[in-house]
Amino acid sequence: MKKFFILFTLSAFLIGGSFHEKKEFAVKGRPELNLKIIAGKIEVKQWKKKKVKVNLNVEYWGERPEVVIESRGNSVFVKMKEHHGVCLFCRRKSPRANLIVFAPEGYSAYLEAISGDIYLEGVTHRIKASSVSGDIKISRLEGSTFTASTVSGDIEGQVLKAASSKLHSISGDISIMEILSGSIKGNTVSGDISLGIGSSDLPSGEWFFKSVSGDIKVNLLEKAKPNFSIEASTASGTVKIDNEEIKGKIRKIKKIMGNGDIKVNLKSVSGDIIFNY
Repeated sequence: MKKFFILFTLSAFLIGGSFHEKKEFAVKGRPELNLKIIAGKIEVKQWKKKKVKVNLNVEYWGERPEVVIESRGNSVFVKMKEHHGVCLFCRRKSPRANLIVFAPEGYSAYLEAISGDIYLEGVTHRIKASSVSGDIKISRLEGSTFTASTVSGDIEGQVLKAASSKLHSISGDISIMEILSGSIKGNTVSGDISLGIGSSDLPSGEWFFKSVSGDIKVNLLEKAKPNFSIEASTASGTVKIDNEEIKGKIRKIKKIMGNGDIKVNLKSVSGDIIFNY
């Protein structure tokens, strides 16, 4: 019996397992979410209840990881701590989390994943999301500020409406189908940038996008009204604004559309720049 117990305990340590945790916290006004995982997925959804609901599913290999789920005042914290469990019979050693959080309108969120993806939606306040090797995706996101950064993942969005946005990726692409923002900055080293402008009444602001070796493409949707002051330049690529294409040693163009309230600066070293309207 003693040998069986030792063998069972040892096999559980070497192979691992899974667990589920579910908690709800009452909040007021604009709650703040602080969510951190090692690997897997973080998903934040908006709902009408004045509560924050946390659903966490974890698969682990080796030693069970330590997870903290708690509230302090109007802030909710979910943190998965790194562990050094050993698994002799599997390749993946980092615990994988599937974290889904429901929050009321106006929430702020600080999200971090090492090798996980992050998904967001809703009417928010301040958002800061970062991932090392995962993607950051939004469906429709509105708010005051939105900051997204990833090393090797993509930043993707359907609709982005924020007073100020900053998007950064080193080797990933940046793609927003419809931008309704005031000021926005985006840069990537080896990825492409693709943007859609979808409003006839965009607020005045500054847009700055830069890629070292990637292409930059901006499309005005049918409902958008041209109201830009554009400056585009590339060292070895092509600059094309509508049907006007710039070639030669100096590939730089300046163009004013409408009253030029929105300043647009597009830069690439070896990529192409295309602005369609």
